[in-house]
This record gives sequence, structure tokens and C-alpha cells, in this order.
Amino acid sequence: MTKWFAYILLASVCLLLSCGGKSVREKFAEADRLVNENNLDSAAWLLEEQITLSALSDSDKAEYGRRLAWLHLLQGRSLVNDSLIDYSVDYYKEHASEPLLSAYFVKAIYMGDSRKGLEQRRALYREAIDSAYSRSDSTYLVRFYDRLTSLSFGEGLYRETIAESKEWEASPKAGFKEMAYYMAGTRRIIIFVWLRTRPWLRISNGMPIILPVIMRISCMTLIPRLLSDICVC
Repeated sequence: MTKWFAYILLASVCLLLSCGGKSVREKFAEADRLVNENNLDSAAWLLEEQITLSALSDSDKAEYGRRLAWLHLLQGRSLVNDSLIDYSVDYYKEHASEPLLSAYFVKAIYMGDSRKGLEQRRALYREAIDSAYSRSDSTYLVRFYDRLTSLSFGEGLYRETIAESKEWEASPKAGFKEMAYYMAGTRRIIIFVWLRTRPWLRISNGMPIILPVIMRISCMTLIPRLLSDICVC
């Protein structure tokens, strides 16, 4: 145990000495490397203990907020206190910077953790979709449409869910159309059954008992088909 403690202490001292004379951008690059190596605790120590927020330029502050919130997300920590991501998004929007879409993605999760209002969260996804569309980024279009429709569906906004699903299907840049078709189709089935049968359904913990059954059936039938489409040789 003593030997392992000595190794850890030595590694910490080496990391401290190696970071002492580095610029902020070099520390960002080092933190990125540590994250890529899944050394999240060391990356957190570097960002939280070795960088002084008040000394950062505006651009570095935006980069810092995005990196720190993303790191906390990877660590499974609550993003409630990561309000600096708001600054990052605003900065990237003003300067049309490349990291804007990833900042939107993290901010959306932050807003969920901090219990922001439903309409605020839906508006953020709308902003993010518009930005991803203007950049022709199919990856983030899929992510944002998926999260928007999931949010609407989870909040019982069924008409909005169907409208957003149709919009996703019709988007020429949304990419991976099969996912949109499957997800939208599954939700429509659930919504249709719920609206048609709700007067006779028994409620358990606020949810109609039939919904989990339909969801399970949908997953059993749709996921294998989706995987078979993905894995075509």
C-alpha cells in the first residue's frame, strides 16, 4: 500500500511540475489527451486546480467552460453548477465558432440537470437544429432531433412529437433516415394507442400500463431490423 501511495504521489508531482510552465492552451491540450486516455480524474484536477478562471481571455473562458462541462458529463457528475456553458454557447454563437454544436449538446444536458423550463429546453434544441442545418452537420442534426422528439414525447406533447418527427423525416440533411422512420413510427403507434384507449386504461404510477408493453414490443421488432440495416456487408 505504501509503495502504491508513493507511486501515485510521484505521478502527481510530475504532473504538477509538467503543467507549471505551460500556457492555458497547452493545458487544454493536455486535458484533452487525458480525457482521450480515459484518465478523467487527472483531467479534472488539471482543469479545476491548475487553471485560474479569472485570468482567462474571453475565448479561453469559452473553451474552458465547454471542456469542463463535457468532462463532468463523462464523469457522471451533475451539471447543475456548470453554468459557464451558457457563456461558451453565447461566445461561439457571436463568433460563429466551430465548437458551437458540441456546446449546444452539453448545454441541453445542463438545462435538464438544472430543471430549466420545458419551453426553454425546446427552444434550445430548435436553435441547435437550425445551427446544425446551416452547417450541414448530419451527426448533430440526428442528435438534436432525437433529443427534441424524446423531450416532447416524454412531456406528453404528442402532436408536437408527431410534427417534429415528420420534420426530421423530411429534412434533406438530417442523415440516417432509417432512425427517424423507426423512432417516429414507434412513437406514433404509442400515441395512437394511448389516445384511442386511455379512457379504459388502468394507471400505475402515472403511466398507462400498456405503454411499457408497447415500448417493449416496438424495441423487440425495430432494433433487430435497425441493426441488420447497419451491419449490411
